[in-house]
Amino acid sequence: MGIIEKIENPIVAFLLCFSGMAILGFAFPTYWIFLFSIICAYIICDLALNLFIIGGRGIAQIPLTGHQSQEKGHAYIAFFVGIIIATLISSIFSDAIMKLIQSYEYWLVAMVIASFLIGLVVYADMRAKFYKHNKR
Repeated sequence: MGIIEKIENPIVAFLLCFSGMAILGFAFPTYWIFLFSIICAYIICDLALNLFIIGGRGIAQIPLTGHQSQEKGHAYIAFFVGIIIATLISSIFSDAIMKLIQSYEYWLVAMVIASFLIGLVVYADMRAKFYKHNKR
């Protein structure tokens, strides 16, 4: 069984990504901080953006105004504003998370735990986004 077949398993794929993050953190902490910040900011931005616009299958909804379908122009404005606000929110939160991790007395322990947790959050986001109705 080749590496491509092994990483079809989501647990193996998760362990591969977690191991890669942890090794990067041990070897090059500055690069780990950069990569972790990117992933953290994306997750926070993705969650915050869902406050402004959701949809799929040809419709868009703006949760703050109700659950009715929106015209494309209204959806575009909500998406545009949502990107700006969600990016600001993600920047503030990811900076705060990084400061917390960096201030931890046992930085390597915090880095490994943070790598594990961000891997779980990315997996949960992927499942919610792409496999909502799939029981696998």
